[in-house]
Amino acid sequence: ARFQNADGIYEGSDIVVAGIKIGDVESMTLDRKDFYAVMTLKINKGIQLPKDSQAAVVSSGFLGGKFISIIPGVEDDDLKNGDTIGLTHSSVNLESLIGKFMYSFGNK
Repeated sequence: ARFQNADGIYEGSDIVVAGIKIGDVESMTLDRKDFYAVMTLKINKGIQLPKDSQAAVVSSGFLGGKFISIIPGVEDDDLKNGDTIGLTHSSVNLESLIGKFMYSFGNK
């Protein structure tokens, strides 16, 4: 999976579906051409995910840690070993959002 922002994710971070851990982040590298975070996700044996599944970097609560949440797709064909999850949603930087909110609130 490729993410524009993987803030808060590290090797060993959980991968979950519907709140259940199904694997972990095996490795992370930076694509030096487009500066995306490229992650190798290790999914437990026996878990089959449709090819059109999505991956998102999410937080467990306001101050909680981050993990990869998989949103299963509906296609009949499943992802195979080495396939890429095409649709990803990157990490939201809460500190930046709070800063923008405070700045806009102070200017009114």
